[in-house]
Formats: sequence, C-alpha cells, structure tokens
Amino acid sequence: MKIGLDWSGVIADVHEARRLILMELHGTFENGAPVMGPFSGNDGIVPFSPEYRKMFEDVVSGRTPVFAFTKDWVLEDKSQKEDGTLLSISLEEYEAMKEVLYERSEYAENIPEIPGALEGIKELLEEGHDVSIVTSRGRGLPAEVVRNWCKAHDLHLPTIFGAKDKTRLLVKYDLFVDDKKRQLIAEGDDSLATVRMLFMHRYNTNEITDFISKDNCGYIADWAGLLKWIRARK
Repeated sequence: MKIGLDWSGVIADVHEARRLILMELHGTFENGAPVMGPFSGNDGIVPFSPEYRKMFEDVVSGRTPVFAFTKDWVLEDKSQKEDGTLLSISLEEYEAMKEVLYERSEYAENIPEIPGALEGIKELLEEGHDVSIVTSRGRGLPAEVVRNWCKAHDLHLPTIFGAKDKTRLLVKYDLFVDDKKRQLIAEGDDSLATVRMLFMHRYNTNEITDFISKDNCGYIADWAGLLKWIRARK
C-alpha cells in the first residue's frame, strides 16, 4: 500500500509542543515566580521531556494554555482571582513562541512524536508498505525543522515539501492521513479512490461529521487504530 502521511499532527505533535512552550513562557507559580525552563537558561532540562512536563504540575496562575484551534489559542487563567477566565494570545506572543520552537534546535529536534508514530512507521515499512511524508512546510527553516527532526529520530522517509494544497497529490496514494480536513477534500473528488483518514485531535473534532459523509473518508484517533485498519485490508 502506498501511504502518504502529514508530518505535523500525524507524526510529530507540534500542537502539544506549542502548548507547552506557551505554558513555559506565560505560566507562573503561586508565589508569582515564573517557570524556569530551558528558555530561561535551565539547561538541565530537555524540552518536552518528562522532567520538562513535570515543571508545570504546580503552575496555578498566569496564562496556562489548555487547547487550541489552529492559531486561535484558548488560554485559561487558573489563578484564584480570575478562576476560569479565558484569555487570548496576541499575534506577537504567538510569533515569539514559534521562534522558540523552530529557531532553537533543543526545542525543534525534541518536538514530541504522536504516540506510536515512529514505531508504527517502522512496522509499516517492515511489512512492505511504501510510506512517505507530505508536508506543507516549504523552503528554508520550515523544511529544515522537519529534516532535522526526522534525522534526530532516525526516521528516513521520502518527503515532499511545500505541499500547500495536498488535494492535488491524493490520487498518487492508496491511503493519505492528515489532521486537516481541507487537505483531504477537494470539490468534485467524491469518486477519488484514495482512502483519506482524518487524524483526530481535540482541535479538529468539529470536522468529523461532514467529512465521513464523503466516499472513502474516515477518521482514526491514534496509531494503533491506523495500523489495525491498514492490516485489515491486506
């Protein structure tokens, strides 16, 4: 089976990395002290590691990211003064977070994987499937982030960069997996033989209903489910 995979949201959990960096940059503790992570010079902690995540257990005030939908981040103020207040992140703060994530190698190369992705890809290759990455990330730094991440994780797959409109490439694959509906559905493609799977996250659950009404379209919630689906069709 020829399989195309998006990088962000299917292989690498960029959304979670962004959430944690925003927490590092804007979270504070009960005594008002800021989070002292790698960005603040704490070189003893690897970004996104269990030790890194543990730093946030006692964050009780400030702007602690809960979830996001695309770039519209929803933040919850957990302080006693403004319990449950929703706060938005400014464009400048969003861009500052991206600089930390993509321009500092200790962050970019340690972006967490989607659970089971690396082992799942390894198993698919061993079973004889033709697997490749198709990403919208283009020239320069965006592409370098993907290349360096894959190298750091010993992942060596053919990769198509700069695929802003992946619907034009779907016909080349038996199965295509992405976390964005717009990359899987094009007007007039109801007869497309390619099976398209929407990889589910909290930020795209509202897209399921109309997506699965299309021919050859479905959704999966994790890599275990994806592997099970593929193996059932051998």
